[in-house]
Amino acid sequence: MIDIHSHILHGLDDGAKDLSESLEMARMAVNDGVVAMVATPHMMPDGPMANRRDAAMERLAVLQEALSREEIPLRVLPGGEVYISPDIPAELARGSLLTCADRGTHVLVEFPAGEIPHYAEQVFFECQLRKIVPVIAHPERNVRELEDYERLVEWIRRGLLLQVNGRSLLGESGSGAQKAARTIIERRMAHFVASDAHSTTRRPPGLSAARREVERLVGDAVAKILFEDNPRRLIEGGNIHVWEPAPPVRRGLLHRLLGRSS
Repeated sequence: MIDIHSHILHGLDDGAKDLSESLEMARMAVNDGVVAMVATPHMMPDGPMANRRDAAMERLAVLQEALSREEIPLRVLPGGEVYISPDIPAELARGSLLTCADRGTHVLVEFPAGEIPHYAEQVFFECQLRKIVPVIAHPERNVRELEDYERLVEWIRRGLLLQVNGRSLLGESGSGAQKAARTIIERRMAHFVASDAHSTTRRPPGLSAARREVERLVGDAVAKILFEDNPRRLIEGGNIHVWEPAPPVRRGLLHRLLGRSS
């Protein structure tokens, strides 16, 4: 498996606190079946987590050297979790923000929790004009109503991609996020599942449990695409497999009543 969203670089954000924790996170990922990971430190517009290319690449080099020294067979690639801002297109043009695997083809974008900013459409349009595809990080945190899902459907049809967090599928981010994550998976709206790992204890690395849940929901073939094929295509610059989103499931009265009582 390949994990495209992680905070494994130490001392840059709310992820690994030091190099030893970064290495232990790497060991945990490898033991869970992960062969490659994109390091995606927060890249906020300002404040203590306003990381940019130079700082992230410097810290990545330290980790890569330590992984080699410790003989930990994990390939770690550059990237960033870019907080939504009207300045994203200009910063991408300057090269100060990191794209996924530093390929210049996709950028991982984060929204504020529970909100889709009004300027997001313009930011995405300008990114796509530069031939950079936005990948929306953990959209399950932002969708609540039917119209939110339909906005995601429209974005997918316009070429955007969605990355669901594995821990959301497992209920570790609350029931609302779990329900939304499962809906996104079941409607074939997701293109990647990643860990969003932050530490060895709080939000640890690993994807196998989430993969089993996806296999249960939609089968082995789809799970392989979400955990292996699409992530590999992303880091290698290939074309991402995209499904036509399925319509909402119309559940009957009995199902709704049973759901409320469970």
